[in-house]
Amino acid sequence: MIGILRKILGFIVYYTKGIYRKVNEENIFFLSAGIAFNGILCLLPVLLLFTSVIGMFLHSSSISLQKIDQILDTAFPPQPYAQQIQQSLKGIVRDIIHYRSTFGLYGIGILLYASASMFSSIRHVLNTVYRLKSSKLVIITILENILLVIVLGALFVVANIFSWVLLPVTSLLKEIPNLGIIDIGSLMKSLSFAASYIPAFIMFYVINRFIPERGITNKVALVSSITTTSLWWIAGKEFSWYLAAFHSYSKLYGTYAFILVFLLWVYYSSVVFVVGIMVGQLYRERRSGI
Repeated sequence: MIGILRKILGFIVYYTKGIYRKVNEENIFFLSAGIAFNGILCLLPVLLLFTSVIGMFLHSSSISLQKIDQILDTAFPPQPYAQQIQQSLKGIVRDIIHYRSTFGLYGIGILLYASASMFSSIRHVLNTVYRLKSSKLVIITILENILLVIVLGALFVVANIFSWVLLPVTSLLKEIPNLGIIDIGSLMKSLSFAASYIPAFIMFYVINRFIPERGITNKVALVSSITTTSLWWIAGKEFSWYLAAFHSYSKLYGTYAFILVFLLWVYYSSVVFVVGIMVGQLYRERRSGI
């Protein structure tokens, strides 16, 4: 029993001291800021793609466009200044419909470029923390980045959707009287955990295992991925809780509070990602004596 306690204490002391040392050596906040900045840049082409989707929807449905015109006619009074604003908004809607394909093409192109830049910064962080040197050709790196954008982007979307959306869905299901015999809370918690944790774990495992140049074993990638996913999952739960309670804060701070919390979540995600890599490197050093 005493031997087990000593091992646990030694484990805690080793990783606590190691993380503290590496935070000072590697400048974790600078590395995290680079990833967060590139991640936020990826939102700009996503907005273009979203605009393109809206344009396609409005173009395919004349009823939706008529409803928008009716809403604008109802919302604005007949004064001249209000009519000018109304006509400007109608012009914006028609431009979105007319240039929907252009928005989509530009969005895809910029998203590929911005995402490749983000994965380049991730690759730099991985090589820095794992103390590896880049040896791949530039063209191979670019092709890998594009492939990672597609695969990891899909996993990222799935992980975030389940992490943020299932909490309000749980509240809605609890209000249905016929489902009282089923423990909706426990069922949705288990489903939420599995559906958000597993895609995120796979995403971080692929990043830790295949993006670094060489020398990263499955065990090291697993340790890094479990650490990052656990901390990131906690952040997702906190963010989903905020979304559920957003109506209370929006009365005081409006959209600015949501934007601030979202930016903090992006930066926190970058920090825990780097911390996970550091934990993996500490495990690697302890096992191989690097």
